Amino acid sequence: MTTCCETGACCCGGRRGRCACEHPLVSVITPTWRRRTLLLKRCLPSVYAQDYPNVEHIVVSDGPDPELAETMATMVGQPAGTGPWSPRLVYAELPEHPEGKHWGHHARQRGLEIARGDYIAYLDDDDLYLPWHCSTLVSALGEHPEAGFAYTQMEWADRSYRIGREEPLETHIGTPMIMHRRDVLEHGSWDEAGEYEDWRLVERWLKAGVNWHFVPKVTIMIWPSLSALGGDGGFAGAEPGDHDDDTDLDLDGDLALADEDLDEDLELDAEPEPQL
Repeated sequence: MTTCCETGACCCGGRRGRCACEHPLVSVITPTWRRRTLLLKRCLPSVYAQDYPNVEHIVVSDGPDPELAETMATMVGQPAGTGPWSPRLVYAELPEHPEGKHWGHHARQRGLEIARGDYIAYLDDDDLYLPWHCSTLVSALGEHPEAGFAYTQMEWADRSYRIGREEPLETHIGTPMIMHRRDVLEHGSWDEAGEYEDWRLVERWLKAGVNWHFVPKVTIMIWPSLSALGGDGGFAGAEPGDHDDDTDLDLDGDLALADEDLDEDLELDAEPEPQL
């Protein structure tokens, strides 16, 4: 794992160890439910690959999952470099799996209770951060102290659609795009579970007068067949193995997208599909 200072520019603009910031802790919260392969081979390694040096990754299972718990027990607390997961990996489980679709709501709430970070971010278990996600948003919040939250853009993995515009709007902002200061939750936190709970959260912040900053840069890749288009993305009581095979799952290929130029403008004329 490399840090933003080791690779050249620091998130604060300094160079090679001569940075002026203290690298505030970022807590990344991932709710999960019986999608172990995607979690272990796509989500966790992408957090590990962040070029920002101070990240804790909190994974919360939406109910008891003995197999995942056993796997995670071999990973939590291991030193950096042991495997492709954050050395500050935390694992927790809800005591019971809630009934009905709830989009990871309860697990996300539990993650917030555990989180120690100055900044809070979110990543679904079937998606990935590009390596500059955390450093980009930490820089944005550092450079814009008036902003309570910042957000970037996310792109479908087939590159057919990009989500995120200069003004936060319904269907144009999603949970993985957002990083917020911890105290912003005083102006509104996650309410009842629902398909558009991410927008309802942002809308409460906006009504409370919270400022934002937008970074027009893709930092997340999503697989809408699992999240935006249904399936067990709603955590509806999937059976073990649902959406959890490794067919066409190529982490190296997924992360190789980070080496491509993703700054080109995409056409956004089409009406967006319901998202996250």
